[in-house]
Amino acid sequence: MFDREQNFLDTYHIVATDSAGGIGKDGEIPFDSDTGFFEEQTKGNWVLMGRKTWESLPVDALSGRRLFVLSNTHPEERVVFQNGATTFIQSWDRLLDYIYKIPPLVAELKGPSHIPDLYIAGGEEIYRQSMDLVDGIWWTQFEGNYTIDRKSG
Repeated sequence: MFDREQNFLDTYHIVATDSAGGIGKDGEIPFDSDTGFFEEQTKGNWVLMGRKTWESLPVDALSGRRLFVLSNTHPEERVVFQNGATTFIQSWDRLLDYIYKIPPLVAELKGPSHIPDLYIAGGEEIYRQSMDLVDGIWWTQFEGNYTIDRKSG
């Protein structure tokens, strides 16, 4: 499946939690998220998230990014919204095959400075399944314990 030697992308988890590691409650972020930091880090890059996380966001929340949504229930397709393209993919194998083959072609055509980073933005199951893929974690922790039902993994 994943061969780190062939990985041309710098890959990161990007997550905001409460003091207990909570990331969500009833499909929402229970604290004021650090959206400015998220926007700055991910702008111009690729963002991967699960379907439930994607559905919890406003349609225009991720403009300026190439978005991948991992879902075993949504049909595989590329959807172009006014703010950019979202690609729905149904399995990790297909996702990794897709995203790890493109950067070498980009580097060959445009040079290595044009290779985007990949930010994995949750949810809980996606964080857990992708632990072996990441080079690092961008983590913002908010003080306090909120009533949560989802953890960062």
